[in-house]
Amino acid sequence: MKIKHFIDAYGEKIIISLIIFIIGFFVIKFLNKALKKAIEKSKLDKTISVFLISILKIMLYIILFIIIFSNLGADLNSLVAVLGVIGLAISLAVKDTLANLSGGMLILFSKPFNIGDYIEVEKVEGVVDSISVLHTKLHTYDRKTIYIPNGIVSNQAITNHSEEKTRRLDLTIGIGYDDDYNKAKEILKNIIKQSEISIIDPKPVVNISEFSDSCITLSIKVWVKLDDYFDLKFYLHENIKSNFDKEGITIPYNKLDVNIIKKEKII
Repeated sequence: MKIKHFIDAYGEKIIISLIIFIIGFFVIKFLNKALKKAIEKSKLDKTISVFLISILKIMLYIILFIIIFSNLGADLNSLVAVLGVIGLAISLAVKDTLANLSGGMLILFSKPFNIGDYIEVEKVEGVVDSISVLHTKLHTYDRKTIYIPNGIVSNQAITNHSEEKTRRLDLTIGIGYDDDYNKAKEILKNIIKQSEISIIDPKPVVNISEFSDSCITLSIKVWVKLDDYFDLKFYLHENIKSNFDKEGITIPYNKLDVNIIKKEKII
């Protein structure tokens, strides 16, 4: 009798709910395919497209189950309240993940850097290998792999060394006060001219930048193509030392003079 009473009371609602679920299932599947095709035509980032499709699918299923529970006679206010509590509990439990997720979406949409760029974030630098919704993967020149949570990346200052095609190389070199600084400047200018990778326009600059306690500091500013930056840096270091040695220009270094005073013993 109880089973018959249950079937008489809820049988029709259960059947309608099953029909709604089947229809809803195919509608969600159709909408997902339609969204996927639309995103592919828009050439949106693959990571973003996967994320958007997943979010849409979850939202559609939530709406579908709300409709089904409503058809079964459930109190929608109570259901929404329960879902709200569950959602709050989940958000508190995974707040760091959500921060990384939102940071990943911000990075993927705003594009402060791209794969292959050399960036610096939070005292970490390297070449970008991949950008996911949770973290950004870098590799250093000595082939170390670094994973930075996107929550950190999106909230820190990002230095993108690859955005411009050229970059200015700044170097400082000290010479002794007894050395001819004009001669040292000409040596530096000739070294730059002899380089095949330095850019002459804008014009390289060699000037005195500081008078320190132990030396005269010369400042070198020269432009170079991004890919040749480190090659020019190493070239300048090696040739400055060899040319200064050849021309008798000294590069001072810190040294300590110790004077020992011998006192005679008084008897």
